[in-house]
Order: sequence, then structure tokens, then C-alpha cells
Amino acid sequence: YMISAYQYEPPFRAIRLEAVLADARIHGVADAVDLQMDTVSEAARTLLPLMMAITPADDRQAAAFDLMRAWDYRMDRDRPEPLIFSLWLRELNRSLYADELGPLFADFFGPRARAVRHMLSTAPEWCDNVATEGETEGCADVIAGSLNAALDLLADRHGEDMTAWRWGDEHQAILQHRVFGRIPVLGRLFDRSLPTDGGEYTLNRGTSRTPADPPSSGPLFPHGHGAGFRAVYDLADLSRSRFIIATGQSGHPLSPHFDDLIEPWRDGETVTIAGGRDDLTETAIGTTVLRPAAMAEEPADGL
Repeated sequence: YMISAYQYEPPFRAIRLEAVLADARIHGVADAVDLQMDTVSEAARTLLPLMMAITPADDRQAAAFDLMRAWDYRMDRDRPEPLIFSLWLRELNRSLYADELGPLFADFFGPRARAVRHMLSTAPEWCDNVATEGETEGCADVIAGSLNAALDLLADRHGEDMTAWRWGDEHQAILQHRVFGRIPVLGRLFDRSLPTDGGEYTLNRGTSRTPADPPSSGPLFPHGHGAGFRAVYDLADLSRSRFIIATGQSGHPLSPHFDDLIEPWRDGETVTIAGGRDDLTETAIGTTVLRPAAMAEEPADGL
């Protein structure tokens, strides 16, 4: 997706990066790998005190608050809190400015954590629904209503037990084959998807671009933007550099290496690439020779 010149990246990822790097000790290769996989959401840390500045309206809201108070702000796929927070924030955006924007709302819809923070803390007039004549809604009404909308939708999709909800159930990387993925039937055979960590505002980027209305099928938060390739270079010894790529080293759907790196990529595992030409030739599973047609009769020399 494109960001125009008047739109700037929110500071939350930079804040987290600065906090981690502020440690005075020397950071090594393993630390850099961990940094790439960091899932702490500074946006959640900033917004939740504002979003939870109300008295829960019922037992269900109180249960959600209990979960959020104990949360460490990590957008981990096996936890319910990231899912509750993300959908609550989504619905809060709708409640705050859909009435002002009307038919333009879908064009501007998004998590917009900075805008929400501003509206709840500095510009509470946005909490009033301009479509309700003779009534003035406050921010507590908007917060409670958006939480109810989020919990209703999640209960419909995953049952009433919110402790069993999982961020990874609705946050999944959709890895489409660039050729066959666009062909009916074949796409289902060659596309891959899996639950992932991270989110919009984490160093381990897991951005979703979803429509204003929840999709009828598929995850609510498809992980469409993030690091498909990761590398950490050790300039003291390049042989200790670490790499990973999704989905695999081969683009051939029938190769065993077509998708064998998906889970290692998701889980923060890495591989090293070291050695000279002879070393790599000895351990290679095969050799690919690219030879122009004009040279078809000439013997191939090496790769």
C-alpha cells in the first residue's frame, strides 16, 4: 500500500526500538534477531489506559478488562488480548468518526491509534454522534459501545469463552503463489497461510488492511504487510550472519523447499550461509545451469 507525502508513520515502533536499544550493553547477532521478532505494541500501552477509563457495564466487559489489565502488550498469536484490543480499536475508530465522514468513512478507515489517542484525550467532541439529534454522547458511551461491538463479533465467530480466543485465529499471513494463486482452484493448492504474531505497531510488523465491514470469510486481520525476508549481518564475521525467507528457497510448487521455511520464518528461526564455492557445491542438493541458446553446444563451466 502507498503512504502519501502528508501521511507519516506513527512513532510507536520507533519508541519501542529506542527503548530496546537504550540498554547500555553491546548488542550481538542474537539480540538483533530478537529485535526483528519483537511483538510489544507501544500503541496498546498508550491507548489502553484511555480505553479502560470507564466502569465496565456488565460482567462480560469486566472479564475483558481483567484480561487486558494482565496483558504485557505483546501481540502474540496464542493470546486473546491482542485480538480483543485490535477489534476494540477497530470499532472505536468507527464509533468516533464514521458519523462525521459519512460515505467517505470507508476511504479513511483504519486503526489510526494516534487519532484515537487525540480524540479521547484532547478532542472529546469527536465522541458525540452528530447523527443523533438532541443527544450528546460522551467518550464513555463510545468506548463501552465499541467494546460491546467487538465482543459480540468475536463471540459470534469463536464462542463465548474469551479466554479461548486467539489472535492467530484472525491474524494470518496469506502467502499467495504469484502465478497459480490467481487461478481458481489452483490457488487453493499452492497458496499458503498460517497464524502469525505481531501487528500494525510492532517491530515484527504484521499490518492488516481490512475493509470497514468485517469480511464474510477469511481472517478479520489478514497479515498482508511485513518482512518476507530477514537478515542480520555480522560485520566482524560474515559467516555468522543470519537469514530467513518466506515461504522457501524454491519457487517451484513441487519442490520440497517450496514451503519448508514458512514456520521457521514465522517463529524467528534463521539459517547461516557460509563457505566458499567448493563448500557450497559439496553440500548442494543440485546445480542449476543457465545457458543461452547460442551457447547450447558449448560445455557448461560451473553454475
